[in-house]
Amino acid sequence: MDNECVYFYCVTGDSGQVAIELNRMLDCFIHSREFDGNRWKYVLNDRSEVKCQLLDKEREPEEVSKHTSELVSYFERVPTQKEEVKSALLFQIKVFTTVLKVEYKRGDRNRENMMCDVLFHMADKLQGLLLFPDMSFYSGKRELVFNDEGKSDLVTYGPMINTDFFMKKFFMTDDSENKERRVRTMKRLKDEKVAFENLEPMEVDYTRYGIRIEESVIGRIMAIVSTGSHAFCALNFGEEGVETWWKQIHDMEEDGFEPLKNCVQEEKDYLFSKNNEENDHLRFFWQFEECNVFMWSLGLIKNMSFPSEHCEVVKMLEVMDLFYATSSKIDWETDFPNRKGRREIMDEADVTLHYLLACVEAMDKNKKMPRNIDTDIAMHRNHAFNWLLGIQPEWDVI
Repeated sequence: MDNECVYFYCVTGDSGQVAIELNRMLDCFIHSREFDGNRWKYVLNDRSEVKCQLLDKEREPEEVSKHTSELVSYFERVPTQKEEVKSALLFQIKVFTTVLKVEYKRGDRNRENMMCDVLFHMADKLQGLLLFPDMSFYSGKRELVFNDEGKSDLVTYGPMINTDFFMKKFFMTDDSENKERRVRTMKRLKDEKVAFENLEPMEVDYTRYGIRIEESVIGRIMAIVSTGSHAFCALNFGEEGVETWWKQIHDMEEDGFEPLKNCVQEEKDYLFSKNNEENDHLRFFWQFEECNVFMWSLGLIKNMSFPSEHCEVVKMLEVMDLFYATSSKIDWETDFPNRKGRREIMDEADVTLHYLLACVEAMDKNKKMPRNIDTDIAMHRNHAFNWLLGIQPEWDVI
């Protein structure tokens, strides 16, 4: 009989929990097991084999990137009427950090049903997606997210946040500073009428983290404004706009600036690619929502809007024009007099995380987003705070 090969994907900094969860769920069906690094084999009670291979971005970055890039290339070409779902899925694929390949024998309906139940349960528990051999992505709720015929059971799809939060990796409940922050967060959410039903308030151990220095944050702002303005020109003015953008970059370089110096590899790949599509431009334009967090943290903009409203991109570009005009005179110790303090930044990070969790709960229950929160805005701001606090050490690993 042929084998069935199913792939499980998720976003996590601890890929070991995937193997632990699968092992736990299969435990009562296993006769024996063998482990060899990132590959292992189960022998089930019916003496059939289940072969597994686990890849994660920390240990096998090139293999994971190659795998996800091929998936993106495949699904980018799929015509569909569910463009919003497709765009969100493509973003999700690009940020997957963990890939689990599970191969088992076909031919016995009970075994096949058991394996499907196990895999769907794992996808639900770890907030991941399953890809079946017919090139169909399914959620842990057994919903068709998207397939190569352009079909989906969903009207919208919200990319998943880091599984570690759901597994309570960062929880600390015995620290007074974190407890006090929890009280402030819950009061603010109540005042803003952002309600939870079943999700427990999360207590991230912010005391473990600091705030990145101003030079590092400015570098990230420069990279985002560069890629974001490129995306804006491409979306609104096509090739002519991109040519004008490159001329401006060259003029800045001649004036002694290095606007692309702090771009990560995926941003450089985007900027120098000749094959970008609309979804690529939209992805990097969305990073302005993350830039909004950084400018706010340095006091370059006064307030962030509630996450139902997009950031003011024009104002952010004006701020950067002023920065480039005066940067040679900046004293990094004194020239950010309005920068936010540690407590204010961590409080806002905590509230933003809960905005996102409220969206996840609403999507899970097919309910309206509380206060019309835009899930994408909440997700991008959460990503920015995780980087700003060092919870996420690298920018391009979500």
